[in-house]
Amino acid sequence: MASVPAPRTWTVGEQLTAAKLNNELRNALNFLLAPPLCKLGLSVNAALGSGGGRIPWSVEEVDRDDGHSISTDTTRYTAKTAGYYATECTVGIMPNSATKYRGLYIERNGDGTSGIGRIQVAPVNDTTLGTTVNVAASAFLSVGEYLEVRMVQDPGVSMSVYAAGTVWTLRWVSI
Repeated sequence: MASVPAPRTWTVGEQLTAAKLNNELRNALNFLLAPPLCKLGLSVNAALGSGGGRIPWSVEEVDRDDGHSISTDTTRYTAKTAGYYATECTVGIMPNSATKYRGLYIERNGDGTSGIGRIQVAPVNDTTLGTTVNVAASAFLSVGEYLEVRMVQDPGVSMSVYAAGTVWTLRWVSI
């Protein structure tokens, strides 16, 4: 878990030591230069089932705050550092016979399809082309809260997403 630095109030006559400067300045700058960041992807195409589902992320390009696990709750990013997070997800959807809509949702704490960010698009309905969708959002997360990405479509035919080009990025931006 990253620790958000708290600014120190210096007092008149206080002696500066290497330990104080390292603790107060170096550690704060290190946090600001490398805040919590996570970039997830897929190692293989993912079948989400009839009507869609949550994406099971299997590749961690970077996860500085250990908010994602590739073995437990693979659909989630769980905040280890409280604050505002900017998040963006791009998903490539394989072609199928969906004819009404496809939706990409970023959900907080499994809240269903309301989410913090969402987009719905009309699908390409053929056997050769798919659909690429992208959504970006921001949200305040307390420690232990989590985000997930969910794909939905109507009608509820089987849905799969491409590994290539499907990526989810989360970045801590502020307290």
